Amino acid sequence: MVKEGKKINFHTVAEAAGLSVAYLYKYDSIKQRIDQLRKQQSPIKGLAQKQGASEDSKTAIITTFKERIKKQEVEIRGLRDHIEVAQGIAMQVLDLKQQIESLKSENLKLREQLNECLRQAEIQLAYTSSTDSKVISLDKKKTNQSRDISDKVKLELTELGIKLNTTLTKTIKSASVEIVSSAITALQEALDGGKVVNPGGWLNTAIRDGWLPSEKNLPSQKAERNTFNEWYELAYKQRLVLAATKSDDGQMYVYTPDGVPLPFEQMLAKYPLEKLKS
Repeated sequence: MVKEGKKINFHTVAEAAGLSVAYLYKYDSIKQRIDQLRKQQSPIKGLAQKQGASEDSKTAIITTFKERIKKQEVEIRGLRDHIEVAQGIAMQVLDLKQQIESLKSENLKLREQLNECLRQAEIQLAYTSSTDSKVISLDKKKTNQSRDISDKVKLELTELGIKLNTTLTKTIKSASVEIVSSAITALQEALDGGKVVNPGGWLNTAIRDGWLPSEKNLPSQKAERNTFNEWYELAYKQRLVLAATKSDDGQMYVYTPDGVPLPFEQMLAKYPLEKLKS
């Protein structure tokens, strides 16, 4: 503008530079230069004066650009720091996504295993419920049967000096023959040991609570019970049976997976103990 002889003030310089007047006031060096040229400007200027003004203007512009460059360098460094942080976060996010996918896959497998376990449990529960209901109904049916006391039991009670009363009669009729027989044997043991004051009351409690004599007086029953227990444990593990019950006459019954009750002797013949062990 000095070379071209244009009028210099804040408005003309701002218009020529495409800036606002307020922006020019922000920089003291530019502000002072414009103010100086405005005061010195006159219609007649020497070439030397114009050249001097041009050099001062260049210096002001260079200074401004240097300041701008410094600010931009600081800004660039800040942006680079932000980029590095963002890259680090991106790597973490990628790792987390991989972990999530791995956990999803593992969770899916666990859900499948859980569903299979629940399915097996429901099947087992259905079988068990069905079997239990059959066992209970069979026991109730046999327990609730109204029957007379056998002559054998009456004879054994007479030999023990026990008279039947209403309570003892009801207890004997409500129990199985095996339980009554075991209770009488247990009473005989107790009487031999001199430990019974009221034999009738003792026998009533023994039948009601299912007391058993000592194993030494039942060697054959003990052996049979041990055989059944060993066989049943193996058969249950191999899913050959689901439950067991005992009839009034002492015979053991086992239930197949289909809920069919079969005599233990029949199943033992079909699946011998040695076969189950092997």
